[in-house]
Parts: sequence; C-alpha cells; structure tokens
Amino acid sequence: MTSILQNIFSVRNDERKIHKIITIAGVKIKFKRNILANLRDNITYILDKHNPLYRSRIKDITIRMRLTNNCNAKCKFCSQSSFSEQRKQIQAENDWLYKWCKPLYENGRLMMLTGGDPFVARECKNFIEFISKNYPHLTLLLESNGIGFNEEYQKLVTDNLHLTHFSINGSNVETYKNACWGGEAGEIAFYKTRRNIENFLKTLKEKNMECFAPSVSMVINDESNDDVYNYIKLALEWKCRRIGLFFNLKENDMKYFNNPKMSETLKMLLEIEKLFGNRVFIAFRLYSPGVEAAQLEKIVDKIPVEELKRKYPELEELVKNRSIKKELEERNRLRRLKGKKTFSFENEFNAFIRTKEYKGKTHCDIPWNCIDIRPDGRLNFCSWFRKYKNIHSYVKNDQIDWETVLNDREMIHYRKNIINGVYCGCEGYCPVNPTVHDMFAPNKYVRL
Repeated sequence: MTSILQNIFSVRNDERKIHKIITIAGVKIKFKRNILANLRDNITYILDKHNPLYRSRIKDITIRMRLTNNCNAKCKFCSQSSFSEQRKQIQAENDWLYKWCKPLYENGRLMMLTGGDPFVARECKNFIEFISKNYPHLTLLLESNGIGFNEEYQKLVTDNLHLTHFSINGSNVETYKNACWGGEAGEIAFYKTRRNIENFLKTLKEKNMECFAPSVSMVINDESNDDVYNYIKLALEWKCRRIGLFFNLKENDMKYFNNPKMSETLKMLLEIEKLFGNRVFIAFRLYSPGVEAAQLEKIVDKIPVEELKRKYPELEELVKNRSIKKELEERNRLRRLKGKKTFSFENEFNAFIRTKEYKGKTHCDIPWNCIDIRPDGRLNFCSWFRKYKNIHSYVKNDQIDWETVLNDREMIHYRKNIINGVYCGCEGYCPVNPTVHDMFAPNKYVRL
C-alpha cells in the first residue's frame, strides 16, 4: 500500500542526497536540492511581499539623510574619529539629493539632516532651500554640534518651521573641554555654539515661537558625569523641546555600569524623568545598561512625585508651567498655517525609536516607516542595523522605485523576523532590542 501511494506522489532524497526526487503519478522528476529550496523561498517571498504585516509604509516615511561624514568638531568619544581622511570627505551625491529621492520627500513627514555635521556639507544650504521651497509639507530636523549654525541657517530654520537638535557636551566650558574637546580649539567651539544657540533662542522669543526651541543632548562619561544636573537645568532655562543624555558605551557594558557614580546618575535621571512626566521630555535610555536600569526603575517607581518635587525644587520651578502636549499643539497650529504636515508625539519625539504591539508583544516598528541613507550611498532602515544595501543598485532609467527598495526580499525578511522576535543584525545597545535586555518604553511617564 505504501509503495502504491509513493508511486502516486512522494518527495525523497537520492542516495547521495544531492537531488530531490518528486514522483507524481508514476513520473519521477529530479531536482537539485538548492533549486527546490530557491523555489520554496521564492514562493514564500511572493506571499510575504503581499502581506501588509511585512510591507513598509512609504506614506509619511521618516528619512535620515546623512549629508557628509565630515565634521568641524573633534569630540574624543566620537565613533567617526577613526574614519580615514578619505572617508571623512565623502558627501551625498546631488543625483540622489535632488532627483532619486523625490518620492521620499513627496511622501515624507520628517527628514533628519545629519552627518558628520550637516552644516559642513557643501550642499547643506542649497538642499534646505530646495526642500523648503518644493516640499513645504516636509519638516527638516537638523542634527548638529551647533558650531556652523550661523544667522543664515537660523533664518532658514525659523522661516520654514524646521526642527533643530544640538549635541552640546557640557553646561560649562571646563566640562566641555575635559569631557569632549580639549584645548583652545574646544573652548572656541563651545562659546561659538553657545552664541549661536542663544541668538537663535532670542529670535524665537521675538517671533513668539519659543515652542520651536531646539532639543539638546550630551554624552555622559567619567569627566561629564558630575555635570548632568547642571546640564538639565541649562536646557530647561533654554526651554528646550527635548533633553537627551547618552551614557558612553565604551566605558560601560549593556548590563551594568563600570563606574558606581554613573549608577547614581542613572537613578537621578529616572527620578527626574518621573518628576517631569508630561511636562518636558527627557531621554537617556539609549545606551543605559539594561539590567541595572530595570533594577533602579523598580526603586524609583515607588517614590511619590511630591517627594521628588521637594528633592529637585529648582527643576520643578523650571518645568511647572511646561506641557509637552500644549507645546506640540502650538507647533502643529503654526505648521498648519504654513501648509506643513502635523505631528503626533510619536512622530516628533520617538521618530527613530518606535515600538508597536502585535499579538500582545511589543516589537521595534522602525523597519516599517524609516529609511537611512549614508553619504557613500549605503542604505537600510535603521542606523543600528548592521547590514546595508546601496542606493546605486536600485537606479533604473535615472530614477528609483522606492516601493521596490523598501519591500525587496531582504527588507521583507528582516521585518518578518522582527515581528516574530528575531533581531538578527540589530545592535545590542538599541533600547528596543529585547534580545539583550527587557524592552522598556523611551517615554515611560509621558501620558498624552
């Protein structure tokens, strides 16, 4: 009976296990095993490609455009300091800035211009003007050290309601020189950045646009650890939209701090985050050791907010009249008047660290709505994903079909993995990578 059934239909290996032998109604067909595997993979891809769970959403896509690898600062902890001079000089090509990426601009809501430092790129001013004129609905987020943020750029940003973020690694010049960039050059850079930002804040106040105050960030290392409180205080005095702090990954691992003083700082940040609540957004979880953060978080959860107000009276005074929701609503009101797309909290504050629920589990949502393009043409959906494609390989007839790029075989495969909890290729220090530590919300106490 078994032999009769096998003669009707069966699939088996040959003796050397090189081929698959398929028998259909007595007819035997021999395939190389890799051909059969490829056929299976192709069928799987065709089915997955049309599954909305795995497809990218080009509508309202978030774009990270790195204009150059070059930078006018010499931060001692910068990962790009190891780049060769040739690599530092690479800049984004005009073909993709002004031609190939147009479909992204047409569909986008937010585009981050970064580097290196964007203000060093030769096309920076022209590109900002190009986007502002031709795609007024699109908001730019300029990420810089602030050294090159002169009055010309300040006017461009203010006139077109773009967003800014500045990496200022110290509330005072001594901390900046010790923790970030030493010597006379570091001192000159610090004061130039401060002048640029304070002049920009003055302009915003004159135009009744203080809701567009920049976000700022600093790297916390052994030399700047004692400056964190003063840094936060300065950012609040500037009425910053968002305050970011990043623990130096090179000085710690992803589970515990090597420096006990940093544990104290992390606990303080958790307390301040709870104190701020819905009033000011503070982010510090990107490089914080996950195990230690989770342990400290349980302690802070039990502390009443009233007790934190008494512990941090200066900060409470600076945030008491602030509101993330009201400031976002005011920015959106001004955006509508200018014909720009409006933002939700997630769109604006968590554009590059986003999560989503699926079947009761939380997964990273970035592969569905982001694209990251580097100056040498490498691209993928996230700067913390190790594998890259190249923009040139997708050019046909001097244009790019971005639906094809965003939903090619590998992209679909990565999304399918991530939605099923498989984060192969993702960096361990990403806060939404659950394979390294418990995934925790980047905005735990914000409830809008």
